[in-house]
Amino acid sequence: MTEGKPLHLLTPAELRARYGTAPPPRPLTPQETEDLRRRLNADGDLALTPDEHRAYYQLGVVRYAQDVDALVARVSAEALDTAPASPARSYAAGILDAVAWARGERREAPVTGAHPRARLPSTGEMQREAADAAEVLEGRARSGHPRGYISGVECTLLWLVCSGNAHPWTS
Repeated sequence: MTEGKPLHLLTPAELRARYGTAPPPRPLTPQETEDLRRRLNADGDLALTPDEHRAYYQLGVVRYAQDVDALVARVSAEALDTAPASPARSYAAGILDAVAWARGERREAPVTGAHPRARLPSTGEMQREAADAAEVLEGRARSGHPRGYISGVECTLLWLVCSGNAHPWTS
């Protein structure tokens, strides 16, 4: 307060006029959400609006269910042909466990054992688990799982949320 002058608090309208403001966040409509999912599946490297960015982190699995089902079927069929001690089998187990966690079929995250806040992990939670897997692969964190398993988890989680375009299982 200045000597002799009363303190003048700016009204919300005066604050907006002086400093500007972003429009309040709004949820996407179902059609906008489906369009976002379609665009992410077509090309995961997109410029998102702030509303799309907020919605993305809540989507959970972004890939289409039929693509995830095809991955699980292919990995299950081809991994059964490998020797039990094979690195490919360990990698496949990481893929299958990552999908099971993302779908809510298992409660514990495959690398950290963390539980999602809701029944299904959010996109952000899957990205954090993938980042934790990367830390293990880079030697900055420890895990009791084989390296192949951790690699399978990381690649799959990034693929599921369209952050990595590399398909986790190629022959």
